[in-house]
Amino acid sequence: MKNKFVCCAVVCAALFGCTSSDINLARYNFGEYFPLEGTPMQEDIYTAENIHVERAEGRLLLSGGSVRIDYNLSDGHADFYRAGSDEPVLRGVFTETDIQGVNFSSTSMTRSSLYLEAIQDGFGAGVKVSVKNTGENLHLWQNFYLYSMQDYIILETVVESPSGTMTNYIAPIAAGTGENNEILSLEPAEDPRFLFVPWDNDGFIRYRSDRLIGASESYGVTAVFDNESRHGFVTGAVTHDTWKTGIRIRSGIGRGFSPIVDFRVFGGIATGVTRDIEPHGSLLGHQIYSPKIFFGFYDDWRDGMEEYGRANTVITPPLPWDQGTAFGWNSWSALAFDVTSGLFTGTSDHFKAELPWFSNNNGITYINLDSYWDSSLAPDRLREAVRHVNANGHKAGTYGGFYSYWDPENLEREVEGTDGRYRYSQVILRDRRGRPLPRIAGALSLDPTHPGTIMRAAAQIRDLIDQGFEYVKLDFMAHGAREGVFFNRAIRTGVQAYNYGMKHFIDGIRDELENQKILISLSIAPLFPSQYAHARRISCDIFGSIDNAEYLLNSLTYAWWQGGTIYAFNDPDHITLYNSYNHRDAHLFNEGLTSFISKAITGYVINSDDFRQPEARERARQILGNEEINRMAADGISFRPVEGNTGDRSADIFVRHDQENSYLAVFNFSRDRPKTMTVDFARAGLDPNRTWQVRDMIAQSDEAPVSGGSMTVTLDPAQPGLFRLY
Repeated sequence: MKNKFVCCAVVCAALFGCTSSDINLARYNFGEYFPLEGTPMQEDIYTAENIHVERAEGRLLLSGGSVRIDYNLSDGHADFYRAGSDEPVLRGVFTETDIQGVNFSSTSMTRSSLYLEAIQDGFGAGVKVSVKNTGENLHLWQNFYLYSMQDYIILETVVESPSGTMTNYIAPIAAGTGENNEILSLEPAEDPRFLFVPWDNDGFIRYRSDRLIGASESYGVTAVFDNESRHGFVTGAVTHDTWKTGIRIRSGIGRGFSPIVDFRVFGGIATGVTRDIEPHGSLLGHQIYSPKIFFGFYDDWRDGMEEYGRANTVITPPLPWDQGTAFGWNSWSALAFDVTSGLFTGTSDHFKAELPWFSNNNGITYINLDSYWDSSLAPDRLREAVRHVNANGHKAGTYGGFYSYWDPENLEREVEGTDGRYRYSQVILRDRRGRPLPRIAGALSLDPTHPGTIMRAAAQIRDLIDQGFEYVKLDFMAHGAREGVFFNRAIRTGVQAYNYGMKHFIDGIRDELENQKILISLSIAPLFPSQYAHARRISCDIFGSIDNAEYLLNSLTYAWWQGGTIYAFNDPDHITLYNSYNHRDAHLFNEGLTSFISKAITGYVINSDDFRQPEARERARQILGNEEINRMAADGISFRPVEGNTGDRSADIFVRHDQENSYLAVFNFSRDRPKTMTVDFARAGLDPNRTWQVRDMIAQSDEAPVSGGSMTVTLDPAQPGLFRLY
């Protein structure tokens, strides 16, 4: 008994920041208990358009969109089927939670009640089916949302306790019990894959399409698919107000074929990938809701990822924007720390005189200052420079960040914007022992819930707007989503804290956002929540080498779906045509061209070259002067990959289709060797039985028509290709 007590105490301390004396949850005031209620399922069969619910012989059968679920009411397990198939893809699914180190699952409870009610919400007309699993002083409600007009279902678990409870882990989808039994199958599948989506874009992290056997985890969302047929399923959270959502998968041990024996989609992940050293924060109450989980089967996993993105926007719509995508210039790659008002205004002068047509479809060109501008530009000189940029017909942009502090040796410094009320020692985010969280990239994290942090952010953004800036890049925002102990004790998790701080920020510039007077792009930031910016960087910093382009395009390969859904645009960072502050030797011309094409097919085109160099000016004239490509890029639409089995590397063929044209982008990532590649029209979504007219958009010339179902392209070292087919 003593060992058990010590074990529980350690777990309690790790999960909740408490000591052994805190184990009794009765010490918490949970308030009055109002039990969850529902409408009992009266009839054994319910049908509506694209929806079928049936209770028969101890089973609950659910069918909606592309998903069919066979739920065994006797043992609490369910099998997930692709609609129309007789073989389950995911077997033995249940729900589970963890309370003070003890696991509770639906399989160990009795199914006391079934509920069904018609619903109408942002997803459309549908039905909510609830299974109430009952144990001693604890209920696990499994909610299934099925919609007539949607091709997926949404799942949710509610942990309910009449006496109150606390947890930092809820898995609406759990399969596998530690035994070496196969629970997931994509058969037949020639190239089964599991998509790793990173939590944020810091540390030059990469997306990965892992072989299914050997895959481990993903953050927020994943796709499990066969690359050959492209069939598979997409699952992930569509609510991002409370939890960091993780997906974990584990292979068994065996000779030859190793089955998938464990699969979890859950709220409560906190790892080094989320930049955390603290456990995920715990929720407490009579009812604790999991994240809502999307689950859908698709003939093409890429369609599923785009559908998943749109599903998120039903709950949290993106910021509206109809002023066109970003075209322009940024100072970082070109100048880094060497930022002066003369270089800022001089670059604007250069674009006005030499590149006047380099703008989006609304005629807007942004000239943007990046980091370190505030150390070299006095306020009066800055205002004068912004007026100069505006007089040239450009919009001025700048840089900021709310949740990082870059002078960690000076904690007694006053926090800007607080009129001396707070010092940084008061607003930094700390762990449960009162220690500052470890630095990320050299900066300490600030507590988004502290009044000092909120005042600092409000003063910063208001000052930038008052100075005339109309574009703001917000950097190192992921510092504000870490787990810790928050000033506002009602805030229990890093995601809650981030939302709390960002809502204050948004409320402070509501008029500017409603009138679309400012474009906000997040730089180093979590993928979710997404409703606080128009764009988000899909990679870490990008400069001018071919390796940098490949790294960016790895992100585009598996993150293209984020643009036009959860964000208005994907931000691919800047184009470096000639050289950069950290690489003064000239890049190959083809490297500069690849840098441009990679941004153009992402749909966000910000240059960063030092135009004091004649060679940089000449390259800009040659490369940025391609009006055909500029007009295509100005649509702000990201290309999608043709193949999804590239591991942690980039695809080399991307495609985009519209009503009149199809576009193909191809890349050679070798700096030394030429490359010949064949584009299979069927794989690229092109009719293989017709003859296609081909326009080489880089050379701005018409090529010979192609037929026969494929197209062969030969590329020089580091050379890209971009073709319009019609």
